[in-house]
Amino acid sequence: MSQVLYGERSWNPLAQTVELTEEGLRRGGRTTPMGELNLGAMAEAYGRGCWLGGGGAERALDRLPEGPGVVPLTRVTGTAVPVKARRAAEFARALGELAVRLCGGPEQVAALAARAGAEGVPLWIARRFAEGPAGPVAVAVDRRLVRGDVWGPHAPAVRVRAPRGFQGEGPDPSKGLRLTVGDAEAELVLRKKLRKSKSVVEVRLAGVHWVLRRENAGPPARRTRSCGRCPRCATRARTRPTRSWRISSPPPSG
Repeated sequence: MSQVLYGERSWNPLAQTVELTEEGLRRGGRTTPMGELNLGAMAEAYGRGCWLGGGGAERALDRLPEGPGVVPLTRVTGTAVPVKARRAAEFARALGELAVRLCGGPEQVAALAARAGAEGVPLWIARRFAEGPAGPVAVAVDRRLVRGDVWGPHAPAVRVRAPRGFQGEGPDPSKGLRLTVGDAEAELVLRKKLRKSKSVVEVRLAGVHWVLRRENAGPPARRTRSCGRCPRCATRARTRPTRSWRISSPPPSG
């Protein structure tokens, strides 16, 4: 039986009590496994005496109430989920210590923070990986902050920022976005059309011109419930249409 690190009791059987163990977090009738939480980001903030909230916001641990309060949890997807605890400060301390322990200790947490600093992406932003020609390529996107980062082995990091926010209706061809490849800033042009297949993104950098367009932007596939076991659902999953992108790099003019 798992040891309870934080628990609440109530005489009301319908009360939404919170219970924390090394396997997961139970909130009422819901159980969240530890693998669904971004333990590294929470452990790094906890080690600095802070608690991580939504969008990378931090709050000092000593500002959490000893009584009832809301403690946000950061998921591996980068989103935050509020948890109402009856002893907020105690719950945060128990979860923070558990996160540090599950990450391998303070030294490993410091190593994660150092790697995130080298990557230029905070730990709380979700990372997704895809196989590239020279190894795995990492992608980190946060739509609320309007930022994106792509990096991989033997290639400069590509970063998209919007210092003044995304300006979809503005006259600027880049719509307020700034794209850098390594230390060089590229010229970015977005041409959005009513038909997605006609929309184009152009990037110019040091005599190189890339054009990104959608290959088969048809209507979105209708979402249907699938059991995943019967032959009909298996056939539907195999024949589901996919969308691809085509990148062309014409020779530089002049």
